[in-house]
Amino acid sequence: MWLFVIWRLSDVKAFRLYIGDFRRAVKACTGQSLNSHVVHVVFQLFDIDGDGKLSHKEFVAVMKDRLLRGTRVRKLLMPV
Repeated sequence: MWLFVIWRLSDVKAFRLYIGDFRRAVKACTGQSLNSHVVHVVFQLFDIDGDGKLSHKEFVAVMKDRLLRGTRVRKLLMPV
């Protein structure tokens, strides 16, 4: 979780990540430069309140939702 590295270096509750910072974090952690459209779409998926800033709370909420959806799918696919 590359964003957690960024948030650990700052005050988690007050820190906000803008789209440019998000793009640089992706590049630093993956070594990949993503298409601007892809970065914009992914950033908007995480920016729940639409304020143009990504908070730790928003990031965690989306990741928890994704984890739970994956868990539900696995339960549905497991034989009884």
